[in-house]
Amino acid sequence: MTARFRSDTFFRVAILPSNLQVTLDHLRSSAKALPTGQCAKFVRLALQAGGFKLVHQPISAKDYGPTLAAAGFVAHDLSDDVLTG
Repeated sequence: MTARFRSDTFFRVAILPSNLQVTLDHLRSSAKALPTGQCAKFVRLALQAGGFKLVHQPISAKDYGPTLAAAGFVAHDLSDDVLTG
């Protein structure tokens, strides 16, 4: 069965690698001021730098749901959150 993920879903990691800070630092140092169309690539590189093992490497960010789930991330539906402000 293929998992399907809606656009209002994001992922929280269930199991943190020992070097999560490396992942975050890599993301911050790779951030661009304008869109480059390579967000999936930069997120993949940051996750790998932080020790996440990615079985598949989709080209498009929209296809990363099953890959993130396999790496230990858990889907979280944004509609479950109460937003204030």
